[in-house]
Amino acid sequence: MLSNIKFKNVVFDFQQKRLPVYKDKIFLEKLIVARYMVSLWSHSAKADEGDLKKIEKSMLNDMLNYLFEEDNLFHKYKKYKKNIRTFLKPIFYSPIPLPKIYKFIQKRKDLANLFYEDACSFVAADARVSKSEKKFLDKLSKELNLYTMDKKILDHKYSINHSQWLKAI
Repeated sequence: MLSNIKFKNVVFDFQQKRLPVYKDKIFLEKLIVARYMVSLWSHSAKADEGDLKKIEKSMLNDMLNYLFEEDNLFHKYKKYKKNIRTFLKPIFYSPIPLPKIYKFIQKRKDLANLFYEDACSFVAADARVSKSEKKFLDKLSKELNLYTMDKKILDHKYSINHSQWLKAI
């Protein structure tokens, strides 16, 4: 995981700016999780096979900010917010491939529901769910080995299965 060139570059960047956080193993683990999370956001936003919509770009900024709120991934690293956002935002436009994301989450079962819920929120951001987006979420839930009841609860929360919202592409 730490051998990834981009990841090494960000550690180097944090070193160059004399930010001591690059030595913090918990921070580095969270940064790894965030890379995969932002990559999944990207794939979810593009699941309708269309261009990114204004609402999805806006949502990216909101979600990145949310990572720094109380009890979230980087809430203890708020003073590095600008650096972390600068590292994560480009990942949205050049994401990790889905098979690698699946593999990562399969190893971290504790993240499956969180990642699936984030995917649902991006898919439902434009207030409608297309057939291709529904198919994307169905495949994602299978790849993440999500429990059926957890999937149903999250699908219901984001109105994923409301047939009047499913639009053919």
